[in-house]
This record gives sequence, C-alpha cells and structure tokens, in this order.
Amino acid sequence: MKSAVSVDENLTALPRLFPEGQAEEEPLSAAFHERFPVLLIGQRTQGTIWPDHSDNVAALECYREGYRALHEDKDAVAAMRFYEEALEHDPLYFRVWVELAIVCLMDNTAESIEKAEGIFVRLCAIEPDGEWLTREVASILRQNLGYTRLVRYRRTGDRAYLKLAEGEYELANALAEHERLELLCPWTYVKLELGEKESAQRLWRRVEKAAPSQEVLAEYVAKYSSLRLFLGENK
Repeated sequence: MKSAVSVDENLTALPRLFPEGQAEEEPLSAAFHERFPVLLIGQRTQGTIWPDHSDNVAALECYREGYRALHEDKDAVAAMRFYEEALEHDPLYFRVWVELAIVCLMDNTAESIEKAEGIFVRLCAIEPDGEWLTREVASILRQNLGYTRLVRYRRTGDRAYLKLAEGEYELANALAEHERLELLCPWTYVKLELGEKESAQRLWRRVEKAAPSQEVLAEYVAKYSSLRLFLGENK
C-alpha cells in the first residue's frame, strides 16, 4: 500500500563526528541536498526507489510522528522512540529501519552509533531482488554502513574501522547503478587515510567527472579536508 505521507523534504547533512578536541568541519548545506536528494538515506524515503510503506495503520502513524520529530523538530530522542514503536507494530517496516539508523547517527553517542551500524549490517544482508529492493538502494545501504565505520574511525582513531569502511565502499561501488559523489568522496578519503595515494587519485578522477560543478566539489572537499590535496594538484 502506498500511503501519502506529508513530510518536509528539505534535507540537511548528518553531523560530522570527530575525536574529542578536534574541530568539527562544516556540514554540507541544505541547498546542496535539495539539489541532490538521494544523498542521504532516511531523509529520502518518499521517492520511488524505496519500498512501500507498511499496511499497518499504527506503524504508519508512528512513522509519520517520527519523521516529523526528526526532520521538523530536530528531536532525535523523540524520533527514535516513535520509530521503535513503529517497529513494534510492524517489525518488517523497511523504511523505519532505515530512518532509525539515521536517527541513531544523529543522536551522536557511542551506543547509538553502534546501534546504527548494527542496523545497517542487518539491512545489507538482504539480497537485492531488483523489485522491492533494487541494487541502487542496496548500494546506498552499503555506502552508509561504510559511513558508520568511517564515523567510528574519526571518533576513535582505530584504523581497523578504515579497512572496514573500505570494504563496504567497494561493495557499494559494485552494486551502484550510477556514479555518486557521496560514495566516491569518502571512499577517496579512506584511501588517503590508508596511504594509498594512487588508488585515491584514480577515484578522484571519477569524482571530477561525476561532480556537476566546482561548487559542489568544494563542499565535499570541505567535508573531507584531506581531499584538498587533489584540488591543489589541479591548480
């Protein structure tokens, strides 16, 4: 059943998470995400690439309340409560699992980030069938699992998370049906952090081809500051 859910489609960036004492980078602008609405899952669940809403009326209402709490009220705790209640009504409500993972990242605690990672691990275990779960959605899920590993690396400095992130980005790339900067840029960053500059350069060439403008490219470089290395090479 496709239910019309009235939500605010203005998109904002996930919080940038860093080890204690490190300055926080500027998030990507809301206008940037409005131009590229498939960048962040969870905030892009009203389009055609995502599975339908639940047939369970109570679950759907909890989803609406959670979405409103997260995207309008910016209340991660309330949103988490509503999404968990929705899953009590319908444990297979795919969109809610996606949203819950996003809100756990936004909650920005070690426990909630670990929970987000666990959710993405479970979602990524579902094989795309080309109908209710497309390869592109599966790729986006893998990409976001990679992002949670990258977040944990930035919080802890544990390089094991870099290798985990690299593996997820490789899988996301294999599933992807389109070039996506939100996959390529953090993957390039991971390669640089691992000291694999040649691999990073090859990925950067894909980034340059995929970027619709220098303005957009600059926003990603601001998010992953070590990518400034490549901008400097092109001057």
